[in-house]
Amino acid sequence: MEILRELSSLIGLKKINKIDTLYAENESESVYTRLYHLAREYNVNNYSEDDIALEIANVPRTHKKYGMIKSRFIKKALNQIIFIDTSNDLPINTKEILTANRLAYLSRLLFSLGATKSSIYLLNKAIPILEKNELLEPLINLYKIKLTEYVINNQPKKLKQVSEKIKNYCHNLNDEINVTILYEKIGLIYNKSEILTASDYSNLNDAVSELKSLNINEKSTFDSIWKKSLLLIEFHQYNGEYTKLYDEIYLIESLLNKKAHFNHQNRKIQILSWKLEAFGYLHEVSKGNIIVYDLLLLINSINSNWFSVQRKILFFYIHTNQYEKAFEITEKITNLNEFKTYNENFKELWIMWHTYLEIYSKKEKIDELKKIKIYKVLNSVNRMTKDKLGVNTAKIIMELWYNFLTKDYDSLIDAYNAVSIYKTRYITPNKLKRTAILFDFITTSSINSFRKDDLIEKGNKALQKFEELKNSNAEKRAYEIIYEKLIEVMMGRKQ
Repeated sequence: MEILRELSSLIGLKKINKIDTLYAENESESVYTRLYHLAREYNVNNYSEDDIALEIANVPRTHKKYGMIKSRFIKKALNQIIFIDTSNDLPINTKEILTANRLAYLSRLLFSLGATKSSIYLLNKAIPILEKNELLEPLINLYKIKLTEYVINNQPKKLKQVSEKIKNYCHNLNDEINVTILYEKIGLIYNKSEILTASDYSNLNDAVSELKSLNINEKSTFDSIWKKSLLLIEFHQYNGEYTKLYDEIYLIESLLNKKAHFNHQNRKIQILSWKLEAFGYLHEVSKGNIIVYDLLLLINSINSNWFSVQRKILFFYIHTNQYEKAFEITEKITNLNEFKTYNENFKELWIMWHTYLEIYSKKEKIDELKKIKIYKVLNSVNRMTKDKLGVNTAKIIMELWYNFLTKDYDSLIDAYNAVSIYKTRYITPNKLKRTAILFDFITTSSINSFRKDDLIEKGNKALQKFEELKNSNAEKRAYEIIYEKLIEVMMGRKQ
């Protein structure tokens, strides 16, 4: 009853009657309701804010009247946040976290208003959920209220126990903050370019060394352990260290088996995707095929996650020489209705991969090759053409490769000239080492008009250089074109 008394003293009948809502009491379509619907449809219907201002208030968006409506709408919307309905299709752990954070906020608010009993009632509900999800900041704040409770009730043993808990949580929170800082710092380095300069790579090494020095162990929060493992896995991916990567995956999987609550579907997909990439580069065909099966069981709807997984599967098939399966994936993706709605960069990459695989599948059938509308494909990848950092390599090499295989020597000369110009202007051997090797192979082979014996000699030298760079993985992952295979085909090797 004490809790009801406290709450009743804080919220009178008048305050209950004045709770903000977006819907006017006797008006089915208030100005705020209309603004709500227009704001939700903003990206779908390509509305501008000027359109919305005219619809709502019949004024430009810079007018004071629209500014006042917008400001009041934001205030009303913020006042509703505490009442967010979590009964929809959110994952269970997300609902739990929303509920716990709401209870924690209300507990602290009530405590600051002097409603101690009500505050403690809510924090006792929130703490078990927060501890289960290892949410340290709200936990520390609620346990500080607990300290006050035990002082008021003269409970020194409980006071000591909670004091120790707070110290441990503060220690773990400090580790979590340090990992998060490095997580963002390393992310910033990777965001600069898919292939790092020597200076950026040195900064990356320093950041990873600092990460390894942190005392993150099984007693740390799952968030700290996950972020540290994620950064180490990305580092091993960048360096092509797939055995080390797999060892790191094993550690994080072992932890997830102990903390099953954190092992939700997206994490399962992430871990399987890492494994698949590792098995592809390690040429573990049978193990990788099992992972493909497991991934497809988890992904059953077409969305961005689904496309990301399909890309992982595609390159597992390519790296393990399962070209027929790889071609089937690109054929399926590029014919989907949903494919048309995706951004141009995404579509261009898939079109290029599909065309490369189609050329490869018909490499010994000139009549079939000539049916490929290569210039229609090349003209459809306009964004790639604008790139001046090496990505356009895939496009200009495709044209040359196609003309070589179809024995269209006039077009081959034109394609070679384009390669020469592009190489001179944009290819930096110290950065794009694999691309530079491929271009050197084409340049030197062209001197003798791509004569068969010369192609074999120059091709073997190029393949040897690629072998020396086999652990230089960044460029390979960035552009996903296996130059070695192109050279082998031009040498006439049986595949």
